[in-house]
This record gives sequence, C-alpha cells and structure tokens, in this order.
Amino acid sequence: MPAFEMKLALFDLDQTLLDGDTETLWFQYLVKEGHLEVDHLKEHKNFSLDYEQGVLDFSEYVNFILHPLKEFDLETVQSWRELFLQEEIQPRLRFQHLLAEHSEQKHTLVLITATHDFLADPIGRMLKMDLTLSSKPEIVDGRYTGKVTQSCFREGKVEMLEENLNL
Repeated sequence: MPAFEMKLALFDLDQTLLDGDTETLWFQYLVKEGHLEVDHLKEHKNFSLDYEQGVLDFSEYVNFILHPLKEFDLETVQSWRELFLQEEIQPRLRFQHLLAEHSEQKHTLVLITATHDFLADPIGRMLKMDLTLSSKPEIVDGRYTGKVTQSCFREGKVEMLEENLNL
C-alpha cells in the first residue's frame, strides 16, 4: 500500500501574508475606536521591543494582549472584530496569488502564527487556509482568563504542527 503523501504550504501571518502585525493593528483599532486607552499602545510597544530583542515573556504578553477579551463581553468584542477585519486586515492581505498557486497544486495551505485564535482563525478563513494553527487562549466559564492552553510561539509552532499533522 503506498504511503500517504501530503504536500504542505506553510505560511506565517504577521509581516508575511499580512502587511503589518495583527495584534498591533488590533490594539491600534481599539484605541482609535475609543475602546481602549492610548496607554495600551505604549505598553504594547514595549512588548514589541522585547520581542525584537529576543526576551519576550510570552505568558505576560498573552495576558496583556487578551485584555480586551477579558474585560468586555464576547458578543461586543466579536462585533468589533468583524469591523476590524474588514477595515484593517482585508486591505493589508498580500500574496494571495501564491496561495492560489499552491491551492491549484493541491497543497494543503497552513497558516501558523503566534497570534491568538480569536483573531487568527477568521483571518485564516479569509485567506481560505485549509488549517490555521494559532495560540489558544484559555476560556473558563465562557470567559477568557488571559492565559493560553496552547502556545504557537517559537518551538510551540513546531509542536503544534506535529500534533495537528500526527507527525
């Protein structure tokens, strides 16, 4: 019996398929719309600098980045997300011709990103990905806690890919 062969086309999101950083754009949008204070942008910039220097505490960052999901009811934040995706993400998506080429070749399109699934999953659908692998925030009693149950950051990307593809 011949072995099953799957051809993967793996893509990162931020600064790759998206001209920008998803979570930075999300915070900028929330501040612009008056849902968050401008101080959140300053704190986010500090986390970005930590990332660039290779010293980011991902757990601390996730707790910060999930603030809007912890503080507001899910229905409200989902409505903000829909507008955000239309206004800020859709115009910044790029390289769709590459995705189409891989799709025509019957490659399995995989988006793999540290961005949390609240934002990454709908972007994956917009890009017509076969699979979206992203950080999974913890939800207890229908509320986000600020922690992740599964990280898709650094070595977590490889672990999540192997787990989802049963490697």
